[in-house]
Amino acid sequence: MIDLTSPAEKWQALGDGYRMDARIVVTSLDDAVKVPVSALFRAGGEWAVFTVTEGRAARRIVHLARRGGLEAVVSKGLAPGDRVIVYPGDAIKEGLRVSVR
Repeated sequence: MIDLTSPAEKWQALGDGYRMDARIVVTSLDDAVKVPVSALFRAGGEWAVFTVTEGRAARRIVHLARRGGLEAVVSKGLAPGDRVIVYPGDAIKEGLRVSVR
């Protein structure tokens, strides 16, 4: 249920069937490190990503704080600014030379 909290004079002219756009914030974190879920893969029983370090793919184990449909919040294993490989596929291996597009 959504309740209008602005003064009544701002919304009392609304009629039946009006449209409302809403943004619902479920979690808010300061200084979160986020990655696309398309960068994540399973390595044994843990989550991992491939980062780009000195032009080479480097596998890193990451710990997730939250995971949604498009993004995941990483609590351990990545720093802000780390570049990750999305959709790594089977061709990406540790130490493989890669370039950033």
